[in-house]
Amino acid sequence: MGRRKESTTSMRLPPQHQGLEVKIPSFFRCPISLDVMRSPVSLCTGVTYDRASIQRWLDSGNTTCPATMLPLPSTDLVPNLTLRSLIAHWSNSAASSCSPLSCSGVNSGGVSPAALVRQVAAEDGDPASALRELAAYLSDDDVDEFEKNALVGAAGGAAETVAAVLRRKGEKEVGVEGAEAAVRVLAAIVAMDGVEEGNKRRVAAGLAVDGAASAASLARVMGGGSGLEARVDAARLVEFLLGNVGEDEAREAVAESPELVAELVHLVGAVDEKGNLDASASGCSPAARQMASELLKMFKVNAKSCLAGYDSKTTHIMPF
Repeated sequence: MGRRKESTTSMRLPPQHQGLEVKIPSFFRCPISLDVMRSPVSLCTGVTYDRASIQRWLDSGNTTCPATMLPLPSTDLVPNLTLRSLIAHWSNSAASSCSPLSCSGVNSGGVSPAALVRQVAAEDGDPASALRELAAYLSDDDVDEFEKNALVGAAGGAAETVAAVLRRKGEKEVGVEGAEAAVRVLAAIVAMDGVEEGNKRRVAAGLAVDGAASAASLARVMGGGSGLEARVDAARLVEFLLGNVGEDEAREAVAESPELVAELVHLVGAVDEKGNLDASASGCSPAARQMASELLKMFKVNAKSCLAGYDSKTTHIMPF
């Protein structure tokens, strides 16, 4: 096979650059979508694809390499950092004010993720809208893992800033809507495979700065959130916090929170006059009720003796 010629296209450039012809090297294109790759990853066959395209191919049940049609003994996707660097350098040269990679880091309103974090950090307004946009950005499979980790793990980054939202008290305390949006962001961070463990632990560390205030906010979301997903996300953060924070004082503050215990009971089921639980009245899935039940078992025992010995490596509470 001969080498494909470089193609010419206007690409996705900002308005001031629309109409310009840009030569795209063929090996910068994904073999599936034929678009410039945002997050190039390689299969075991050595062929590189854009992460979103090859993931869709694999999720559809295919077990072969699209380009070579060879069977795949492994479906691991290895980031091609060299090619990613070349594409970034080329795209910056083609249009310095807006490359495909940098544009992917700007939402539809033209606000960068870093700017959203700064909006959340400002305590003079409602952070709910910015938090929802952050959650959407972090949940976007097309966003490169390196960009997500940079946003989450930086000093004063998303993990620390959003955790601080749940610690606000008094006049600065956010409403249920803002707290729910913050929980959504933090739950997305701890659930994503692409986020480094050290960056995930920043979530627990941020919440543990004031365990009592964090527990109160999580309880408010579990009690007044917009739906089951929000309540489960809050419960998952409770589990993550207990399993990843090193300070006994923070663990005790969470485990001894009467608001959290009450909401976990409600998550398990309604209580009748005799004190018996009616699981069918909770409106939750059996898996969600099981998660809440396991958390309640942890809360029942003395915080100092039980939580100090809580082993997150052997106890796993998954809602689904």
